Parts: sequence; structure tokens; C-alpha cells
Amino acid sequence: MASRFLASFLLLGAALALVGAGARAAVADSRSAVALRATMTTAQPMPAPGVKAPHARGLFMATLSGRRLSWRLTFNGLSNAAVSAHVHLGARSHSGPLELRLCRPCTSGARGSATLDQATAVAVRRGAAYVDLHTRANPSGEIRGQIASGIVPTLEILSPEDGDTINPPTAVRFTVTGFAVGKGGGRIQAFVNGLAATVNVELRPSAEPGVATLAPNKLLTGRRDLTFALARTDGTLLENPEARVTVYGLTIHGGR
Repeated sequence: MASRFLASFLLLGAALALVGAGARAAVADSRSAVALRATMTTAQPMPAPGVKAPHARGLFMATLSGRRLSWRLTFNGLSNAAVSAHVHLGARSHSGPLELRLCRPCTSGARGSATLDQATAVAVRRGAAYVDLHTRANPSGEIRGQIASGIVPTLEILSPEDGDTINPPTAVRFTVTGFAVGKGGGRIQAFVNGLAATVNVELRPSAEPGVATLAPNKLLTGRRDLTFALARTDGTLLENPEARVTVYGLTIHGGR
């Protein structure tokens, strides 16, 4: 009888130890830093945008450390001015309550930080939250993206912006995540209208981090939609959508 009691006691102790270890692991996981991203498109808002914006696209990049969220937001091709952007709780195919206002009004390259409540932090880590951006033309939302954890090769172009006039050589300001650019790594290439084989210009590295130079090229002159894309050392372009950004309606002078 005593031996059976001792065995049961030992089993109970082992079970409690496992539960305690699991709880400690869960707490540690909730405090660890995690990289987050959301690729925002016009296909995801609910209801669908009333004013068509076929080129609208955005990227939300963030780090969540415990409950502290540090974020930045870039976008291109909107129908008109960005009014606001928010984090909501909800699955991909549903709308949910607003949990965090990111910016109001918004400019591409906006960044900030906030402390989330525990429930929101857990939802963000589990992919149960999304980011949406509202414009004057689409006040209910023009682009939206589900927040996911992990890092993929991502390019963000901070300048030039849609509609700018540039006179190469021009500084291109960018942020790259999850991909090495520069000596011994990949590169950033620019091309017109998706025709990389026709007009393909490699940006020149700069001594300043996050800056490269778009060189003069007579094939680029005029009013252009210019796509910037991450490329491997052999020049092949990365295929994931986060690895390229199109800037619309650039007026490009010069060239040789």
C-alpha cells in the first residue's frame, strides 16, 4: 500500500513539474521579442473599397517585445491621402474591434511604439490581428493585411514617393529586412513597368546606410512607374511580393 502511495505521489509530482515548466515556457514566450509583418492590399478590406485603387499596397513591419510594439508603415499607389491606420483584432475574413491607432493622418514611413494590453499582445502573436489603412476616398478602408510572425526578404522604399520629380543621379532611401544588400550580398535593381529585361538599372551602393543612388539612364526618362526590387548576386529578382515596391507617376529628367 505504501509503495503504491509513493508511486502515485511521485507521478503527481512529475505531472505538476511538467505543468509548471509549461507555464514558465509560456510566460517566457510571451516576453520574447518576435518580428511581425503584414503585406497590405486592396483585396483584403471588408467591405471592399468603393473607389478602385488597383496599385495601392502597404507594408507594416514591427517588433513585439513582451507587450511593447515598435512599428513602421510604408505604402504606395493609394487613391489619395491616407487618413488613418489601425490595428484590429480579427481573422483574415472578418472585421474586428479597433485596438490601436497607428497614425492619423499617415505618411509613408510613419513609425511609432505602443504598449498593448495582454489580450491584444497574445492575439497579435497568434496572427489573430490585422492592419488597415483608410483614405479620403475609401474611409472604411483601402488596404489591409493580416499580421504574421517571422521574417521574409522585404524592401521598403522611403523616397522617392509617388508623383515626385527626380533628376538622376538621385538618392533612393530604403529599408531592407531579412536580406543582405551590399558587398558580398544582394542588390537593389530598378526597372520600368515590370519589364526587367528591357530597362534594368542596378542601384549604386552609398557610404550612408539605407541609401543607394539611381544613376542616369536615358531609357528611364519621362513619366514612369518605377519598380525597385531585391535581386540575388547573379541578378535574378526575388519573387516574394514583399521584395519589390513600385513608385507611381515619377517624372524622371536627364539621362545619357
